[in-house]
Amino acid sequence: EEGIHKANFMNELKFRTKIVDPNTGELEDPDDEGDEEEFPVDDLEMNAADLMAKVAVPNFRTAWGMIGDGAEVLDKFQLPQYKSLSEAVKAVVEFLGLEPCEGTGTVPSNAVGHTVFLSGVFLGGIKVLARTLFSVSASDNSIMLKIAIRSEDPSVSELVLECI
Repeated sequence: EEGIHKANFMNELKFRTKIVDPNTGELEDPDDEGDEEEFPVDDLEMNAADLMAKVAVPNFRTAWGMIGDGAEVLDKFQLPQYKSLSEAVKAVVEFLGLEPCEGTGTVPSNAVGHTVFLSGVFLGGIKVLARTLFSVSASDNSIMLKIAIRSEDPSVSELVLECI
């Protein structure tokens, strides 16, 4: 299937050990092929956010209007795994790989709602903007997210949305 998908890469460090003279740094036996060694390294997980550069725009509202809604995607999410707006904002910003703009990345204490403007540049120089609205439900204190993503490419907008 075409497109960019989440991927996991298993890593392993392979090397040969050889005996050297500690005084000269020369091999003790130049014909010795050494002993093969293997060392496991943590797996590497890559997703769309890893292909995003965090680039702030000086005026989010102007950039939002200029990019237009031709490649806009909208969605709503419940975020029950987060206990506070600050925690939810921090996680979503990390998932998307975008930069908070105009100081919106900080949630005021005791807030029951918060808007975050995000921007970045996706692989290939594609500008991406996101407007998020976080709110706390009065009935059960769960956190809701409404998000609109605009970019210069509809498939990139969809891909960024899938990061949540």
